Amino acid sequence: MYVLKKIFILCLSLTVLIACKDDNVPGIDKTEVDQNQILGKWNIHSTKAYVNVKASLKPILSPFNLDDKLQKKLDDKASGASFLFEDKMVYFFQDGILQDSSLYELDAYKIHLDNPELIGFYAPVFYIRFSDGLFITYLRRAETLELLEKDGSISSSEMGWIRTAVEDAQCELRFQQD
Repeated sequence: MYVLKKIFILCLSLTVLIACKDDNVPGIDKTEVDQNQILGKWNIHSTKAYVNVKASLKPILSPFNLDDKLQKKLDDKASGASFLFEDKMVYFFQDGILQDSSLYELDAYKIHLDNPELIGFYAPVFYIRFSDGLFITYLRRAETLELLEKDGSISSSEMGWIRTAVEDAQCELRFQQD
């Protein structure tokens, strides 16, 4: 029995490890973005968040209201938010007050941040695109789940189990140029 427990824990750990290394953000346009497109000040326009859970585990996780909880947390973080992009430097403002800054590197359709806590939680990479005049940033699954866990309303043991049950999760921040 002890050996079976160890094998089960090892399998769960590997699943979490493999899932966290997944660098893909599904469903986004992977068109290269030019540096000049992102320069300037961008104010938050809207947000979108979702969590897709394995079908067999939806009944068990439904009491957590993961979609609603994630959307509320994202809306709270994004309220009054804006970015100011200059050459290789980005500034993050909340309600007009400078919160933090970071050096950044634009790599095709990704922005890599030197300060992964720029927006108040761990997000070292933004996937980006432009659509209908909006500058849209996407967070990977790992960072999206980090936001869900950040305030402690879900215990770390529950969150570990949730991470294995979540097939995909994503946060989207949409900005309009000032």
